[in-house]
Amino acid sequence: MSVETHVIHGGQALGGPTRQEDAWESGGPWAAVADGLGGHAHGDQASRLALGALRAFIASRPLPDGPLDLWMREGVHAAHRAVRALGHTTDPRPPATTLLWAVAHGDQLWIAHVGDSRATLVRGSQVAPLTLDMTPAGERVGRQEAPWDTQNTAADAHQLISCLGIDPVTVEVFPVSWQAGDTVVLATDGLNPIPVGDWPDIVATPDPVAAALARGSFADNATLVVMHHG
Repeated sequence: MSVETHVIHGGQALGGPTRQEDAWESGGPWAAVADGLGGHAHGDQASRLALGALRAFIASRPLPDGPLDLWMREGVHAAHRAVRALGHTTDPRPPATTLLWAVAHGDQLWIAHVGDSRATLVRGSQVAPLTLDMTPAGERVGRQEAPWDTQNTAADAHQLISCLGIDPVTVEVFPVSWQAGDTVVLATDGLNPIPVGDWPDIVATPDPVAAALARGSFADNATLVVMHHG
C-alpha cells in the first residue's frame, strides 16, 4: 500500500463555544478527529491528548499485516488511558472526548469509533453513513426504531453512552471496502446539520473542507477530515 494514494485534508471552525475543543490529526494512511466534551473539565486538552497518545501508539506499533481490529483497539485504549490520567477523582465531570480514527489498509478502510463523531463514505454519487452515535438516540436508530435524523433532534441525542476518559469505554472497530475514488469524511458533531445526502456534492468540490465549513454558522465547534483514495 502506497501512502501517496491517500490524500487527506482537514480543517476546523469555531462555533458557539469560545474555546476550540475539537482536534484532528493525520499521518500517511490514517486520520482521526476528537471532540472534547463541553461542560467537562479540560475538553480542549482531552481531545489533543487523545490524538497525541494515538500518534505515539502508531509510531511505536507498526501496522500489522493482517486485520487491524486488535491493533486499533489497543490504540484507542492507549488514548483512553491518557485522557483518564488527565482527570482527578474530585472532578464531577472529568475530562472526556470522542474519537473517530480511520486507517487505510490495502483494499479496506478500518474505522475505530467511540462517541458521536461520524464517519461517512462517499462513492461517486452514493453516500453511506458508517457509524451510529453512541447515544440513546443512536441506539434506537440501530434497532430501526427511529429515523436517522433523530440522532440530531431527539432530547437524548447528545447523551453519550461511551467516551474516552470515563470508564467503561466501548470501542467499535470494523472494516469497510476501500476502492479507488472513494472518499471518507470524519466529522465532529458540529457538522451534524449537514444532510447526509449533501456529502457527494461537497467532496466533489475543489476544496471540500472549505465547502463544508462554509455551510453556515455552527452552534458547536466543527472539525472534519476528508480522506480520499486517489
